[in-house]
Amino acid sequence: MAISSNEGRCTQCHISYGWKSGTDTETFFNTPENIDCLICHDTTGTYRKHPSANGGGGPASLLADGEVVPVTEMSELNEVAYNVGTPSRANCGLCHYYAARHFFSLLCRGFIELIYTNVALFWDEAGEDRTDVPLQFDRSTYSKKKGRFIWDMNVTPTYLWFDGKWARKVENVSDTYTEAGTEEDPVALAFPTATAATEGAKIYPFKKMIGRQPADPVNKLMLVPHLFGTGPGPDPYWLSFDWGLALAEGAAYAGQDYSGEFDPDIKYEDFSKEALIRLLKAATEMYLGMDTSWRTVAKKRFGKNVALDMSREVWYGVKRCGCYMESVLPRRAMSITGDDVASWMKHLQIDPGLACIADIRCEMVDENTGVLTVDHCNALDDMEKLGDPDIQKYNCHELEWKGLQQGVDYMNPKIKVKPLVLPQLGCKRDIACKWEFKL
Repeated sequence: MAISSNEGRCTQCHISYGWKSGTDTETFFNTPENIDCLICHDTTGTYRKHPSANGGGGPASLLADGEVVPVTEMSELNEVAYNVGTPSRANCGLCHYYAARHFFSLLCRGFIELIYTNVALFWDEAGEDRTDVPLQFDRSTYSKKKGRFIWDMNVTPTYLWFDGKWARKVENVSDTYTEAGTEEDPVALAFPTATAATEGAKIYPFKKMIGRQPADPVNKLMLVPHLFGTGPGPDPYWLSFDWGLALAEGAAYAGQDYSGEFDPDIKYEDFSKEALIRLLKAATEMYLGMDTSWRTVAKKRFGKNVALDMSREVWYGVKRCGCYMESVLPRRAMSITGDDVASWMKHLQIDPGLACIADIRCEMVDENTGVLTVDHCNALDDMEKLGDPDIQKYNCHELEWKGLQQGVDYMNPKIKVKPLVLPQLGCKRDIACKWEFKL
């Protein structure tokens, strides 16, 4: 875990303001004028750093009626500037109380008492929609963004010799490791280097923090995942919840080698289940992206109506049309040989053109009736960004309806498709769409 590709998140607290996606970080972070003095010295209680504007970065803002509003003119900060003073606990707490949640009642060189603190964080368990998450000391033990936490109270510190010097992992400087990365032989991300024999070293208290986070086991490299903001790429983990995409983007942005060694004999069978799922999703994005691309070109050359007519012919107007391939090929690959509704619901669960781009639920109402619920659809999101109701209506109301019916006809023409919920462009909705399949 590091700053590169996540500057927008880090600068929400660290003392700079105005960072935007695409900023030259080397210049920005070495410019003294970008230091935010007010966040520590404001005594009015109204100054804030905005948490999300401009892709993060904490632009100078004011608290107004409970809302954090970025300022548009520096003169808006006059009242704050005329009332600067010595930093108080409230100033420090704006960041430190709500970041790592470490609360101290007393700190000195020989003794530390923690009221409660996070002592372990397992990033590998992130990305799940967990319910009934247990609490420890009234703190949640799970976050979809960060994984599972372990909290403790009144923790006895680890005492080590310290002379102000550390050994720590720094990207592209000291980001490799030789340890096994297990509980018995963990990778040490940071530790003081002094010993009892080090001149000037004293015994200091430290909090030991353990966890699990991404690494490249082939290159023995601690990786930098892209977590926040879409400047470095479209798939930050806190948006896509796909470690493969987030790690590839983060490594590329940070200049890390995340390719592993070349193997001339590698086959699909050699990849992990997680890798194959990522490849399947990538393949789905490719063919859907190509479908959008050729339709865009056709619209530009011949007009919208001709482009839509061509799309109809591609998807269900020729012998080996898109509907045929989406219906037959996945069932053939997975040996789904039945012709009842349950067999069709099995197909929907594994259809790459559906299951890889949407969050779906399939259920059997009775022996001859199945229902498909699409809770969220990436394709619908993309169409809403285009803002063209004709395209959205064609895709959701015509192509999907006729395509689903023609697709199921290849298996059993006696099964009839009925839309239960169809989406409307720009309308608030609980689900994207819902379909009934009845024999």
